[in-house]
Amino acid sequence: MATDGVWCVCKKLLLPVSTIVLDSDLSDLIKKKSKKLDEFFKSVNSLINSKGGYVAIHASTIDNIDLFHQKVDERLQRMISDFSFYTDIFTLILKDENHILYNVKPRSKFRPYSAFDFKTKTSLNKGKGETSNTQVAHVLAGERYSKKDTSKRGSDVCIDLEYEKEATICRNGWREPLHESATVQVKAIPGSIGNKNLEQYCWEEIKLGEYISAFAKIPEGASVYIGLSEESRWDTKWDSAEGSAGDVLEVSRSQKTEWNVWTEPNTRNPTLFFVARKSSRAHEKEVKTGKIITDGIHINQTDQKQFRDSIYRRIKSSLIYVGASKPPDNPIEVCFHPVTNAPCCDTYVIQIKVEYYSGLCFYSPNGPELYKSTLDPSSSQLTYADVDIEDWLTSFDLSIKGLKDTFERQLPQEKDIKVFKPPHETFFH
Repeated sequence: MATDGVWCVCKKLLLPVSTIVLDSDLSDLIKKKSKKLDEFFKSVNSLINSKGGYVAIHASTIDNIDLFHQKVDERLQRMISDFSFYTDIFTLILKDENHILYNVKPRSKFRPYSAFDFKTKTSLNKGKGETSNTQVAHVLAGERYSKKDTSKRGSDVCIDLEYEKEATICRNGWREPLHESATVQVKAIPGSIGNKNLEQYCWEEIKLGEYISAFAKIPEGASVYIGLSEESRWDTKWDSAEGSAGDVLEVSRSQKTEWNVWTEPNTRNPTLFFVARKSSRAHEKEVKTGKIITDGIHINQTDQKQFRDSIYRRIKSSLIYVGASKPPDNPIEVCFHPVTNAPCCDTYVIQIKVEYYSGLCFYSPNGPELYKSTLDPSSSQLTYADVDIEDWLTSFDLSIKGLKDTFERQLPQEKDIKVFKPPHETFFH
């Protein structure tokens, strides 16, 4: 079908079209950090938040459409701000050699704006995860209609740090190895990062702001430890092949081991089937053991104060809190734990302790990133514009009132949800 044919179909449907034009085939759209893929998601988000419409993709070749759907489906699902099914909102209505056309339905008028990126994370056992529209609505509704204790704190933990040894903690009188979990994350610092760039590295590479937004949702509190690493080992796998008796095989970077050669599966050692010849290729893979090892950071008292102050300034300029109650006076606490038996004095592990907040913490000063569509009358093409946080909160209020009017339910006394800028006056004292 010619390109004009796609636009004819769209015009007959009498709904606006957002167009993504690729200079190559569809597979380029799903590459990591693709600007065109972001454009696709923003277009979809703007249509959900407006009156709906169509997203058209034009490419030199429409290949791997199944792989494209695998790439985008999960994120599109998170954009649904009501309780609709995926297929109620997104429909593939046309596909040919060069074009894909999707129909995007608008959100329910009783639901708040959908977000392209909420700029707040949730905590997982192995890192941080994305937040959905439903989760955000649930938290804010709970803020409005329930009384939550925002002063919850976890039990104090004593951490034992010896250089290049496994890190251990003592909690409630019980000592155990430190492990990553939904409340603990460890991060190593490359030796090339100087103390002057340490705060910038923590914020931009470690994504400390994202972890703070995730950990602020945990009632018992949580921490990021900087200067610890997860132990790794290297496993070597050889291509299967027959060999000769006495072959010397490299099984690691520094060792050589003689193996007996079997031309049939080894019945005495079921894990050994064939031994590769010397010329065969070895595949080395780094495997994490789960053991947390103490590296430490060389940082003196002056640099500690500079790091702490710069982190506080970054939080004040980069984070916002949204909820019915005020955030904690001290959203985080920066602690420096000495490392014993280190080759240099002033070697520490940095702990960023994050306080609980019953509302939402965003790692962007503008809050969630979301869009509405605008129509260019001359070309009948759609563009998208930002929606600010106040409009987003207004849509939340309207959705609550709409539900109340529709279902004639008497809800408890409302509390106003506000935007707070951290930290308070006491934060720097």
